[in-house]
Amino acid sequence: MMSAPSKAVVLIGLRGAGKTSLGRRLAETLGLRFEDLDDLALADCAEASIAEVFSSRGESAWRTAEAHAFSSALSRGVEILALGGGAPMTDAIRDRLQAGREAGTLTVIWLDAPDAILAERIGAHDDARPALLSDEDGQEATPEQETSALRERRAPVFAALADTLIDTTAAPSSVLEDLVKAAGS
Repeated sequence: MMSAPSKAVVLIGLRGAGKTSLGRRLAETLGLRFEDLDDLALADCAEASIAEVFSSRGESAWRTAEAHAFSSALSRGVEILALGGGAPMTDAIRDRLQAGREAGTLTVIWLDAPDAILAERIGAHDDARPALLSDEDGQEATPEQETSALRERRAPVFAALADTLIDTTAAPSSVLEDLVKAAGS
């Protein structure tokens, strides 16, 4: 087992970047507890999936649930936390991430991959997540369209928040090694 990071580690990135799977592997490697913000927020909702929350109550209700779950996780002393792709776009979460970085209590790691790879990963998983964008005709955006559009909006925020950027297209063992190094900084 490696030495534990001195700060909580928060993983950010677009859908399909590997935040959950790599977060679990990082936690296992370091002997720490991993939590996924989507799971925490969903536990506070009456619906069975994020898509149902979006459908029944709207995206704003989901973002409120995420912000509450994020605050609760930080209060409980979370060790490794994977955020949903849109969570850092919520003012309350973005502000807490920045404050935690400035106070030296959080390490924020941006996991990323090229759009084509993210779209492929998204397309390979039917995980009850809502489509976030529609095209001009009101049809669900393809994973490629969604990834490209979301990157344009979210990348500047991710870049401003992240201590480190890790490309998740390398071999999983190499990515995990980079992640362990970044978590310890």
